[in-house]
Amino acid sequence: MNKQNLRKKDLATSVLVGLFGIWVIWQASQMPMTDSWGGVQNVWYVSPALFPLFVGVMLVLLSLILAYNALREIGWAGAREVSAMLGTAFKTSFWSTAANVRFMAILLVLFSYVYLCLPRVDFFPASILFLLGFILMFYPQRHDILLRLFAAYALVMLIEGGLLLATSAAHPYLADSGGMLLLTLFAMFAYRLLKTDSKLFRRFWIALAVAVITPFLIGPIFKYLLLVPLPYEGLVVEFLDKIRYGEF
Repeated sequence: MNKQNLRKKDLATSVLVGLFGIWVIWQASQMPMTDSWGGVQNVWYVSPALFPLFVGVMLVLLSLILAYNALREIGWAGAREVSAMLGTAFKTSFWSTAANVRFMAILLVLFSYVYLCLPRVDFFPASILFLLGFILMFYPQRHDILLRLFAAYALVMLIEGGLLLATSAAHPYLADSGGMLLLTLFAMFAYRLLKTDSKLFRRFWIALAVAVITPFLIGPIFKYLLLVPLPYEGLVVEFLDKIRYGEF
């Protein structure tokens, strides 16, 4: 593929990622930075806004780096072409190309994680499913696999939304346990889809390792070292609390 075209697409992507990062920062800024609990005033570094603020700032920073590298290659003339391309993107057949399908897949994974799972489902299964879906859709670099995993992920999110509606005081962990089951089924579907090709099969295991290790590396640091509450603490966090504080 032409390098100039790649850099133009990088610039367009940086705009979208940067806007999303700004939106995350704006949403996080609505959260209280300090609060009182049991008569004790909590300081800013235990605020629940800290983690989304960190994510938003990193997204903006990475988008600026991506835009800088793209502009070094294509210059301002290329940037004007990108601007024109973004302006006419929705005047063409948006759903007809592989690039647009990839864009829709990114939106599905990000928005389902931010709006559906992260505020309502335990941090660990929600984050593992997000990372696994995101990596497996794009890492194999096969459009047919992307389409199948996109459809599977959309179905998983539809079912998870139903479980969230059915969650009640009598069954407080229905969405958490259902999310872990759906995560397992999605992983099994991806396993069966990729196991026929040795190269793709190896990428499956890499994606699974990254998706599982990352939340269990980041989550305990924020929860138990920095004492920052996770976005939603459910079944898995309760289990980890029992291990941490020896309550078995």
